[in-house]
Amino acid sequence: MSEQWYCLAFGIELGPMSRDDLRMLASRGEVLPDTQVRQGPAGSWVAARTVADLFPSGNASSVASRWYYEFLGEVLGPMSLEDLRLLAEQGTVRPESRVREAARGAWKAASMVPELFRSAKSAAAEGDADFEVSAPHFVARPANAAQRAAAPKQEDVAPQRSSQAPDSDDADFDLGPPAATG
Repeated sequence: MSEQWYCLAFGIELGPMSRDDLRMLASRGEVLPDTQVRQGPAGSWVAARTVADLFPSGNASSVASRWYYEFLGEVLGPMSLEDLRLLAEQGTVRPESRVREAARGAWKAASMVPELFRSAKSAAAEGDADFEVSAPHFVARPANAAQRAAAPKQEDVAPQRSSQAPDSDDADFDLGPPAATG
C-alpha cells in the first residue's frame, strides 16, 4: 500500500493522500514550508519543509510570502498578499483586522499593510479600477419599542408597519400582528 499523507489547511485535516498528491499541492503553493503535514493517520505533525523532496530544490525558501488573518477568533491562511487584498476589497478584511506575514510573524492591524487598502485615486491612477470598494456599514436601531418611538423618523428607513389591516390585496404577505408597545 502506498504512503498516506495528511495536511492541515485552515484548521481542517485533509487526507489521506499520496505523496504525489502532496507534492502537487506544494507545487501549486497550497502546501507551504510551514504547513503542518504528517505521514499516516497516527504520525506526528511536522512542518512540510522537513519532508524530503516535497519542494523542488531551493523552492521551500523562495515561495512567495504568505499571510494570515484573524476572522471570528480563527486564524485563516496561509494565503498570498493578492488573496488578502481581495478579501480587503470585499470587506472581509477590514483596516482593524489582525493580519500577519508568515506563520510566526507578529500580528498587526491590516491598516498597517499599505498594499491592502489602496485608495480609489491610486487604483484609478494605476488603471486597476474605475470605482472604490467600501466595506459594508451597519445602522444601529433602538432595541425596544419605547426607544424606537423616541427615535427621530428617517425617510430612508423602511416604513413601520401600521396596526391597521391592509386594504384588500395591497399586501403580498402577512407578518402577523404588530408588536405590543409599552
